[in-house]
Amino acid sequence: MTPLMRNLTVLLIVQLLLALWLFGSSNDDIKTQPLLPQLSAADSLELSSKDGELTLTKQGDNWQLANGLPVSQGKLDGLLRDLTTLKTGWPVAQSAEAQSRFSVAEDKFEQKLVLKQGEKVLHTLYLGDSPAFRQLYLRTDGDEAIYKAALNRFELSVEQSAWLDKQLLRLPVVERIAQGDNSLSRQGENWQLSLNGESHNADSAAARELVAKLSALSVLKRAEKAPLSSDITELNVRSSARDYQYQLVKQDDTALIRRNDIDHWFELSQSQFEPLISVDWTALVKSETDSVIAVNDAAAVNDAGAEQNPPASGD
Repeated sequence: MTPLMRNLTVLLIVQLLLALWLFGSSNDDIKTQPLLPQLSAADSLELSSKDGELTLTKQGDNWQLANGLPVSQGKLDGLLRDLTTLKTGWPVAQSAEAQSRFSVAEDKFEQKLVLKQGEKVLHTLYLGDSPAFRQLYLRTDGDEAIYKAALNRFELSVEQSAWLDKQLLRLPVVERIAQGDNSLSRQGENWQLSLNGESHNADSAAARELVAKLSALSVLKRAEKAPLSSDITELNVRSSARDYQYQLVKQDDTALIRRNDIDHWFELSQSQFEPLISVDWTALVKSETDSVIAVNDAAAVNDAGAEQNPPASGD
């Protein structure tokens, strides 16, 4: 190796070491911190886009939509968890031109999220283009730094139905179901059926199946308007010593349901609607075969007990 080549090689190594040192020093100077430090204090979220606006407010420990209906806690927890993980760090860019280019400018954005405490604005977040799956460019108001974050635009819908708690009509504990002259009542571990005023032992499996339909109700969305039809089917249900009334009706091809303590109609799937609007009460009667088997089983148990404990002599 010639002296010139040796000197050039040494110079190149020195330059590389200097570049690494400068990069390391700059990296140490960039300290990450929460991008939304006041997130936990927020009691309202306002999300807007070209598709519309959505407002979620916190009432006590629960969140609700603008119409007072409850928000899906799981979906909200997911959003808050994602927002909590947002950190500052190395920005993708930090210029007015870049804000427009990445669609995070004040006058050009894909979505805007405003976090408030009462009327006080805590944070304003501009959400822009998506560089990759489950990633968005974003910027906070008052800061030129643009970051790339792990957020999914699909989870930031402004549609109320996307945030509605679909299980709001469920009754986890059902003690009685009644319709007209027919009713089904829980008696300890068994069920008693009143059919047109006559009392019957209910088939436990069939009774549990009917109860499960109320315990697993899941609406699709809030109906846009109340039904015009007056052909409404009613089910009266007792749960935890409180009485509820369900109303079911078919409006054109849409199945609708309402419960008396919630002043809204909801769309319901046909698979959940049909078994409730046309309850087959006679199918709930315990069959005579089952009754005979139960009697024979009881007699067999008594006979076995008698054999094991014969009467004492002289009796």
